[in-house]
Amino acid sequence: MTVDGFIRRAQSSLDRVIPTLVNYIVMMFLLHDRWDEDLLGPLLSLNQHTHTVTMTGGDLRREHPQSAFLCNVVDRGQYKWRFQWTKLKYALYWSSTIGIWKCSQGFSPQTNGIFTLGEHVAYGFAANAGTLVDPSSGSGGDGGTRYGAPCSDNDIVEMCIDLDRLELGYTINGKDYGPAFEIEKTAYRAAVNMCKLHDSIRIIHDVEIESGRPSI
Repeated sequence: MTVDGFIRRAQSSLDRVIPTLVNYIVMMFLLHDRWDEDLLGPLLSLNQHTHTVTMTGGDLRREHPQSAFLCNVVDRGQYKWRFQWTKLKYALYWSSTIGIWKCSQGFSPQTNGIFTLGEHVAYGFAANAGTLVDPSSGSGGDGGTRYGAPCSDNDIVEMCIDLDRLELGYTINGKDYGPAFEIEKTAYRAAVNMCKLHDSIRIIHDVEIESGRPSI
């Protein structure tokens, strides 16, 4: 009932029946997304305390792209994720990407590699290139469509999926760049890809959920 907005509706119609603090605590524990420990690339490490994923494996001569998935499955309404790149290096072609992966593909998510690769399997923003991944192939980086702005250390990227309007868009450091993709009506999980040693990204847990019902 909480996820369907019961607390918000009750709070507005029955003043002071549900204390604001109770509302906040329940929403915080039930609605915030988190990294899926079973869906992290083998060269990635997770710090549970700071909600941060870092590329720690490999070396500078043999860097290999790695992906990490979040837990919530979103299939309706609007949902926002907020991330901060705590460390982000420039990559010539394969960029560090924030996006959504289609859950209805009939196969497991790709972690030891790039989660967007394939024909119409995902949508993504190549953050350190400031481009969009091509949904038809999953490739991006310098060859993609320009969007937003290239990101670097400490930049904050908010990703918003709207399954009513069938749009995916991004806000970078508070600036909304509008719709990036027209998406299909299906279920999605958020995911990131990193390709450079020591690249690091964390979830900021003041995520706003406006409507919809993510599956946790």
